[in-house]
Amino acid sequence: MGQTDREEVDPPLDDAVLRELYDSVNDAIFVHDGQTGEIIDVNQSTCKLYGFTRTELRNRSIGELSSGTPPYTHEQAIDRVEKASQGDAQRFEWQARDADDNIFWIEVSMEGTEIDGQSYTFVIVRDISARKAYEQQIKEQRDNLELLNQVFRHDIRNDLTVVNGFAEMLEDEVTSEGRQMLITVRESVHEAIRLTETARDLSAVMLQSEFEKQRISLKETLDEQLERIQSEFQDAEVSIEGAIPHVTIKGDDMLSSVFRNLLQNAVQHNDKEIAEISVSVVESEETISVRIADNGPGVLDTQKETIFGKGEKGLQSAGTGIGLYLVKTLVEGYGGTVWVEDNEPEGAVFVVELQRIDQKRPNASTSV
Repeated sequence: MGQTDREEVDPPLDDAVLRELYDSVNDAIFVHDGQTGEIIDVNQSTCKLYGFTRTELRNRSIGELSSGTPPYTHEQAIDRVEKASQGDAQRFEWQARDADDNIFWIEVSMEGTEIDGQSYTFVIVRDISARKAYEQQIKEQRDNLELLNQVFRHDIRNDLTVVNGFAEMLEDEVTSEGRQMLITVRESVHEAIRLTETARDLSAVMLQSEFEKQRISLKETLDEQLERIQSEFQDAEVSIEGAIPHVTIKGDDMLSSVFRNLLQNAVQHNDKEIAEISVSVVESEETISVRIADNGPGVLDTQKETIFGKGEKGLQSAGTGIGLYLVKTLVEGYGGTVWVEDNEPEGAVFVVELQRIDQKRPNASTSV
């Protein structure tokens, strides 16, 4: 027997079966008159969710089933129903009110249709109170963590500033041997201050739900961090191969933290008497690669894949390892990649590849 024969012989589901299916659905279902917006019918799950009988719900307006607090008002609800009835499907979250005047959160889907010349709006409602409560709990925890982090960093920086100030005052009061100790103290203080900056940046990354990519000038960002590193580490030799191109890349304000951490890493983890840092940029049509090379101890092949992990430390490092972890987190959040290569004849090259927004100019050099 063919498909056509089965369609002609098999009877459609009767009204009793359809009603049984309708009432067995876990989500609440409203059927509205597409013209007036009035509630025509609801399923049994709707009665359980709102605490009203089917008859009571039919005699109520959707405004009475809303919290009434703007924008969750009768007028806004009617507007949503009208838009759905006109073919503009609606998906949104809403504050609802039950028979005991309890306010709870729901997720609503509305869609209009026409049956036998009559327009209807079908509304599916799902209780999301548990999810919203969890989201609020997470938000409060994040807010508390951010506040604690701010206070903690602020107090540490204040204490470090006091220590550094007294160390400066003692320079003329100690022997040459003691003066060298004070230099070590002041270097440790500056390193601790830099660590609070990295902790600030890392906490900002961990607390944000997603990266909002912006148009960032590579030259302005990199120039600023090169000037800063040369000011902080005056004994280091920092050079730029060629010129930094005026290109626009995908990133945000924290891109500066990427270059700051890599430049500091190149100086602080250097085992030579004079740290030599070389910065160059390689362009392609879709990406920009910033190469930061040093003359330090380099990175073992076995560490090249893991050095960017949380808490990993470089060779002979006294740091926490969070700087390179922050670099990787940020760069990958921008849709880029970061890796480490061997430098010649010695040292390491950290490479940051980022997506460019502008187009490469014709005849532009591939290495600047």
